[in-house]
Amino acid sequence: MGDLEGASALLDRVPATNEDSQIARLVVQAALLRGDPETACSRAADIAPTSDAAFWAKVTIYCRLVDGDQEGASLGLALLRDQGQTDDEAFF
Repeated sequence: MGDLEGASALLDRVPATNEDSQIARLVVQAALLRGDPETACSRAADIAPTSDAAFWAKVTIYCRLVDGDQEGASLGLALLRDQGQTDDEAFF
């Protein structure tokens, strides 16, 4: 309920997993909110999305931009647009 540091400390104790879950998503979201793209991208790279593929695609695009891979990010954006996943105006 607004305690990002407390929530992050709790989530940091969750073992890394390659499974898509609400916990995995929360870990990545908390890292992004803390301004820690290294942790967010590292954890997201280990996930094989099985749900909410649009969320994971957006994280992957963000991570590509952080890594300086503009071509990869552009391709990811084009794929999201082709799939009709354009409802997140702030992201696009």
